[in-house]
Amino acid sequence: MKKFHLKHTEISPMVNLDPENGLLIIKGRSLPNNAEHFYEPVSLWAEKYIQHPAEKTTLILDLEYFNTSTSKALARFLLTINKLVPQYKLHIQWMYDEEDSYDYGLDLEDILNVKFDFLLRNE
Repeated sequence: MKKFHLKHTEISPMVNLDPENGLLIIKGRSLPNNAEHFYEPVSLWAEKYIQHPAEKTTLILDLEYFNTSTSKALARFLLTINKLVPQYKLHIQWMYDEEDSYDYGLDLEDILNVKFDFLLRNE
């Protein structure tokens, strides 16, 4: 399986998905007008990845800001990645700097029934 990479823009995050090392990173601002369209290839990659994952997968979510449509697309992506559990190890790091972002991470943690590591972003 190939690595997947998208460069960040002013309205979209950097996405770096490395299947060999089990390292998945989404970082930056996520404000695309059509988040479903932006995250569709990310979700398709995830569907393939869960068929032959690394023994341990680390997902780093470091979103400075995201809009409502991103939160929905992100939830779908996380539901796919969560299918790794319990056969494989899944470690999720949720970076935050404001209460809303922290609260949304708590909501996702509860929905997925997976423990997140919450890390306060240093500005």
